[in-house]
Amino acid sequence: MIDSNRVSGNAQTGIILHGNTTNSALINNTVYDNKQDQISLQNSADNNSIYNNKLSGGTSGIEAAESSNNNIYNNTIKNAHYTILIHNGSSGNLFESNDIIDAHNYTLYSRDANTSGNIFIKNNISAAIIKMLLINNTSTFINNTVGNMDSKYEF
Repeated sequence: MIDSNRVSGNAQTGIILHGNTTNSALINNTVYDNKQDQISLQNSADNNSIYNNKLSGGTSGIEAAESSNNNIYNNTIKNAHYTILIHNGSSGNLFESNDIIDAHNYTLYSRDANTSGNIFIKNNISAAIIKMLLINNTSTFINNTVGNMDSKYEF
């Protein structure tokens, strides 16, 4: 369990679950201004829970690469180039009730045909420009709110 940490200013990733890391939890962390990903799941980081985190800046808020069946919910993700980046065969991940704010490039980016079956439920997506790229993708989107939100997020 990685709980209640402040992680910032790293030259690469803030928090990374890598290589068969399973059944772990990332909870209540504030992760910001790391150069690459704020939170990254890589190389079979499967069946993890990531919730109640505040993420800002960097290449991506949350990246999933070759990682599946993770539950990612109740996070605030803002001001990243890609707020959510999913690729390299990541599948079966659940993204639920996240506040996704002001992506600099893509709100959601899934760039390969092997990435499929991810589920997006009840997320609030707000930005001046909302762009999503889904290539040969079978993701499911249910009851997401897309548009401007009145709330101001600071951390």
